Amino acid sequence: PRSRWEKGVFRIDLHFDILDEDRLESRRYIPRIPVEEIFTFARTGEIGEAQYLSPNPYHSLIITALHALKHAYVMDYWFMDTGTIMTEMGKAFSMKELLKTADRYGHEKVVHIMLWALQDLFQFSCAKFSSNAFLPGPLVRRCVKAATEHTRFLQFGTFLMGTTIDSFWKKLHYFVELAGPKRAVLIKERGQKAPLGRKSPGLGLHGERFMEFFQSLAMILKG
Repeated sequence: PRSRWEKGVFRIDLHFDILDEDRLESRRYIPRIPVEEIFTFARTGEIGEAQYLSPNPYHSLIITALHALKHAYVMDYWFMDTGTIMTEMGKAFSMKELLKTADRYGHEKVVHIMLWALQDLFQFSCAKFSSNAFLPGPLVRRCVKAATEHTRFLQFGTFLMGTTIDSFWKKLHYFVELAGPKRAVLIKERGQKAPLGRKSPGLGLHGERFMEFFQSLAMILKG
């Protein structure tokens, strides 16, 4: 579930479930972010007279990396946000602490993809680490590179999330359920149509999105 607040050019999109399992049931195989722990370690800040909670910077980095992957890196500002957090932390930033926290939550591979993309695709130096330290597999690298260059397509996030699951059986169940009759319909690009929670008829494959996915996949394999 989520809630939106809009005023002029500003929009706040509040997510109460980071993985949005109500949109895609097989996401239950993805490790969950411990929201309670995030609130426990959040700090209080102020903008004018308004107070707000700011997550621990390592939590912010992990959430940003997961959010970017979930949406197939359709916006470059997730990379900018990640680099900004790391830069503003300065000497206080610890790559070891980031990876340790990500590993504890089961999202180390998610963070690896973000760090590799920051260095190899956006030439951002991540605390002087070699990008080989975060190197994802060749298919994942190709998908992310295509997504950040020309194939801005939401379905890649669904595929890429599955590649980060460590357990072979959970990963198998994840991809099998994507094509199953209980597959929840994803919201179309730019938030159009497909109400939350509606079940797909028949084989559970949304024809238009299915064809677009394979067209985009063909672009990746071609270039």
